[in-house]
Amino acid sequence: MRLSSLFSLLSIFLLCFTVADIKAQHGHSHDIRSILANHQKGKLNSNTAYQQLVDVFEDGSLHKCATPLTAFYSKHKLGISEPAPFSMDQKRRSPTKVYITPSDKFEISYDTTGVNAVPLADDDFSGVPDYVEAVGEAADSSYRHLVQRLGYADPIPIGFRYEVSFRDLGFYGFTARSNNPVGPSTYIVLENDFVGFPDNDDPDGIQAGAIKVTMAHEFKHAIQYVQNNWNGDSDRWAEMDATLVEETVYDPVNDYYNYLDGFGSTIFSNSAVTIAPGSYEDVTWALYFEEKYGTDFWPAAWNRIETSLFEVPLLTAVEQELENRSLSYNQSLSELYLWHLGAGANSVPAFGFDERLAYPEARIRSRLTQLNDTLSNAISIGSLSAHFYEIDLVDERNGDVVIQTTYTMPNIETAFIVYLNNGTSTQFIGEANESGTTTFTTSIPWKEVESIFVSITNSHAEQDIAYRYRFTSDIPKEIGLAQNYPNPFNPSTTIPVDIPRDQKVRLSIYDYTGRLIAVLLDGNIEAGAYQIPFDAYNLASGVYLYRLVTEEGTLYNKMTLIK
Repeated sequence: MRLSSLFSLLSIFLLCFTVADIKAQHGHSHDIRSILANHQKGKLNSNTAYQQLVDVFEDGSLHKCATPLTAFYSKHKLGISEPAPFSMDQKRRSPTKVYITPSDKFEISYDTTGVNAVPLADDDFSGVPDYVEAVGEAADSSYRHLVQRLGYADPIPIGFRYEVSFRDLGFYGFTARSNNPVGPSTYIVLENDFVGFPDNDDPDGIQAGAIKVTMAHEFKHAIQYVQNNWNGDSDRWAEMDATLVEETVYDPVNDYYNYLDGFGSTIFSNSAVTIAPGSYEDVTWALYFEEKYGTDFWPAAWNRIETSLFEVPLLTAVEQELENRSLSYNQSLSELYLWHLGAGANSVPAFGFDERLAYPEARIRSRLTQLNDTLSNAISIGSLSAHFYEIDLVDERNGDVVIQTTYTMPNIETAFIVYLNNGTSTQFIGEANESGTTTFTTSIPWKEVESIFVSITNSHAEQDIAYRYRFTSDIPKEIGLAQNYPNPFNPSTTIPVDIPRDQKVRLSIYDYTGRLIAVLLDGNIEAGAYQIPFDAYNLASGVYLYRLVTEEGTLYNKMTLIK
């Protein structure tokens, strides 16, 4: 009963859910992503991967687009024993009505009766349902914007029309390869009414918004096919790319807000999950490049894929396009993730996404209330992912802000936003180097800091990398042993110690007769400004000495315990 029952299964499930249920189940693209990734790595053969993809689309959830299924079949059908999804025979039914769009580029077939019928409202008395005319307008608009303005490849050969039709899908739509020997190489099928689908911001209503963005989305899939026949790794990124053009063509609709959080793993909900391959919930990854470098960035990157004599992975095309503009790929990815971290409640003026205030707040990996003057333990970070940290100190700290990371490969990028007590903020975006260490020594005093959000990114496309971090004060230029505080004290105090370079250090406490009381440090210590705690709960009142012995010399000071 597998593919032959797919449409009926999805329709039954759709009827069973309320709108709230649909929103809660908006997706499972992360399952699609893992299936495609496992197939790419050779962990699944084509037939098994295809069966798993079909299972995803039969699970009763509301899916945005079934093109990943049709594209996968088109690429790997020789290794698949099951029938093709959504075949041309299923699409071509009789009787149908036909509407030719004003541009003469699209031929839209539709039913006015039966389960696949479109809404019949015809407010302009044209004899064509308003729903069909709206789809035609969206098709012509998508063509003008993507092909004629931005210069993407034209999927409609001269003298032919592109075929669009409707079914009661239970998801937004799909693009599939056509069996026609001549004419367009693909066709599009859209949901027949978009009743009960998630909200969007279109001023003409939810249904109108869904029509617009779905037509733009699926038409980009048609463009992808003529660019490289869905070969290479582009099908693994096709959903992210198609969702991007929804915002490119129809900015006010904002249907993509539905995918940024609340299900699966997104950059906002779990930045530690690799972005590769990217799906529709990862659209902001692609949106960064368009908003930062212009609407010509992605057409240029896809043109590299289309015109190359050899297979060019999408990430390689992105890197080549950045290099062509004298830009750093690694530094761009570092800023990209910082844009995500600086969105939602963490937004700052004139930095990040245009619509950042409407985005969710990125989830933090760890919230630190005290600085770590020594490097952390080694932490593994997956490829094309990020770890987000927040520094929100409980106690006031002297010195200036210092952020340092060390790493095993030069693909760890560190960036951070400093939020100041006066309501302003500033951003720091670095780039890894071959030395294995990136250090930001700022001129911002910790006393002026409200909080800091740090993004540590692995820009490697395939490999996990280990890093260590230190969020501390400015590294001293000479050895120092400052007055303990508080002083006098009862029973605990803190001893400030400055170490200008990595070396062997011993910090000891003596009573006034010279008797050794305690050893607080003894061993190899990394450079930094340290705040060493000392608890004298078992000592009598009096004056005590503390001595710092380093490879650069010895320093003394005294403190007073009063009980």
